[in-house]
Order: sequence, then structure tokens, then C-alpha cells
Amino acid sequence: PRPGSCLFLAPPECPVFEPSWQDFSDPFGFIHRIREIAENTGICKIRPPQGWQPPFACDVCSFRFTPRIQRLNELEVSSVAQSCDSEGRCVCSSPRVSSLQALNRVKLNFLDQIAKFWV
Repeated sequence: PRPGSCLFLAPPECPVFEPSWQDFSDPFGFIHRIREIAENTGICKIRPPQGWQPPFACDVCSFRFTPRIQRLNELEVSSVAQSCDSEGRCVCSSPRVSSLQALNRVKLNFLDQIAKFWV
């Protein structure tokens, strides 16, 4: 076939199952009953019965997480620094980059840099 002459053939729709409340009370039994159809098509969609509300997965009262501060401005400077030539002249014309590079010239090993980024 010539380039641009190919015709897009849409894939067939996947089977959609809408189990009753009785079927939905035993999900493994329901999946076992529809398994052959789903395996033949490779995919299927199961719509829960009308009004079904899944239980919330985590305890809101005891759930805690620690947000990580990402120093994106330092990450940007390091990527710009990599676009400099061998004599230290940057390809971009931003005078701000030079001053930021001067501020960030701290000799850190690789693990220290990772720790600094994720603190």
C-alpha cells in the first residue's frame, strides 16, 4: 500500500456486562461465568448495578502522608547547565541562568544531590 492510502479499521467494541445485584454479590462466580467471552475478546467492561457505592479504601481519620518538597527551580538550572558548550558558554541567552548557576555551585556527591532534591 502507498503511504497515506491505509484505511483505519476501528477495533470491535468490547462486551459490556451489567450484572444484577445477585450476580454482583458473588463477583468471583460472575467473573467465572463470563470468563470465556472475556478471554475471546481480550477485554470486557463490567458495569456495577445502579446505585452501587464502593467502600472508601482508606481510613480518613488515621491516614497521613508527608509531602515532598521538590526544588524544581534547581532542577531547571541543572538541565540548562547541561546544555552549555565545552568552554562554559550556555546555548540559551538568559542572564538569570548564570546567576542561578553561581548560587548552586555546591560540591555534592550524587547521594547528597538526591537527598537535597527530595528534602
